[in-house]
Amino acid sequence: MCLACQSKTEKKVDTDYQTTDVTGIIKMESGIDYSVAEQFINDYVVLESNDVEQWVQNHTLLSNNFKARYSALIDSARRAEPEIGLGFDPVVDGQDFPNQLSILEIDSLNGYVTLQGVDWEDFQLVMKVIYENNQSLIEGSGIINIPEGKQATR
Repeated sequence: MCLACQSKTEKKVDTDYQTTDVTGIIKMESGIDYSVAEQFINDYVVLESNDVEQWVQNHTLLSNNFKARYSALIDSARRAEPEIGLGFDPVVDGQDFPNQLSILEIDSLNGYVTLQGVDWEDFQLVMKVIYENNQSLIEGSGIINIPEGKQATR
């Protein structure tokens, strides 16, 4: 498992698998830019939109598979529990979450990125990043497209 690149917080670098450009963006030899995970989730956790579903569907950093799974999960929960829905946020796999997360480690062999809360270090979130159509995209986050055994434990 690789650790995130050097940044303001001086994280360790596994130079066999990743490189860092001058802006500190994490890029693996496969071309995957894992910083999209941090970029997306930090926009998401401070989202003030009344229509999160539409925001998710329009987001350019999410794969079509992520968007479809997210919609199916939300729709299924609404049918089962019309007043409550899912009862938690599936993207962060919880009801409470920090306002900012940063990359803790990267599993470049499988595309998983573990993030942790900046001011809440016990909070961790696993995301999956893929390279599709010449761009790095979020394929999974929280319980969406993340196998149960890979999800962050709380």
